[in-house]
Amino acid sequence: MTPVISVIIPVYNVEKFLAKCIDSLLYQTFPDFEIILVNDGSADSSGKICDEYAKKDERIIVIHKENAGVVAARNDGIKASAGRYITFIDSDDYATEDYLQTLLDGIKKHNADISTCNQFLEFQDGSHEELFKNKKKDYIVLSGMKSLSELLYGRICSGFCGCKLYKRELVEDIKVPHFVMGEDSAFVYEAFVKADKIAHAQKCCYYYVQHPASATHTTDYIKFYDYIKKSEYYYNFAKEKHPELVGGMSIKLIENCFYVYMKLRKSDQNYPEEMKHIEKLIHRHKLLSLFNLKAKFRTRAACGLSLGGLKLLCFIYDKFGNFEVFL
Repeated sequence: MTPVISVIIPVYNVEKFLAKCIDSLLYQTFPDFEIILVNDGSADSSGKICDEYAKKDERIIVIHKENAGVVAARNDGIKASAGRYITFIDSDDYATEDYLQTLLDGIKKHNADISTCNQFLEFQDGSHEELFKNKKKDYIVLSGMKSLSELLYGRICSGFCGCKLYKRELVEDIKVPHFVMGEDSAFVYEAFVKADKIAHAQKCCYYYVQHPASATHTTDYIKFYDYIKKSEYYYNFAKEKHPELVGGMSIKLIENCFYVYMKLRKSDQNYPEEMKHIEKLIHRHKLLSLFNLKAKFRTRAACGLSLGGLKLLCFIYDKFGNFEVFL
């Protein structure tokens, strides 16, 4: 029988985390699903772990391939899947037992194209923090464009592929520009633009695990420059096709500029051209962002400080903390 949901998990060098991820899915309260494990050329024992689980549970399908990156792995997973709905989970994260049921209820009850859920950030000491603390309703139902706008302002859901359930036909043909970093949010942007209605569950059903080996904790800081490329691409996309998103895209662009600028300052190598380009973008967008009342206070504060020059902003950053945002 065709499964209702396909769970696609790109796998790459996660032998320490993979079993916990898979185990969290095998005991879901909603049973009608398949798991597609796409081993993207792992150099550790991740591929072997995938095969061992496939022997134990017929719902698990394993694909072994040469390393080509998470986007290619995700696309291969979609092609191999059969479910009417598709969700993605990072192989170092894990889900609550009602993850699939909560997401499916959002689509079914509200006739939505996509459903999302809230999530916990899990830190190295084992502590957890809810990403969004809006508890007014079980589900917040918005149009796709309104959902994307709220996402850009950091109000409704995160910009990565996990903790979301998509109608299959919505994501089968999505093609995103190649970025080393930030490809997840590019995929989400494209999906949200295509969706008529999205249901956002306020319940936390996903654990986003923070650890030094994850991509967002790399010390190869120049990789973060792709966040700038992605943000510029979608800012221009909004200007051309969706002017109602320009304000939000401008905010996301300048947030990423602050984030990446501080990252590149830590690097042992010099990146004068990239730093100069970021400085120009900050200069271009800081006034618009400063007076955008929808933006986070810390973003507007950073814009205000940057009026006195980036040296002042860097001094405040070094002395009191940082302006890092959840990307």
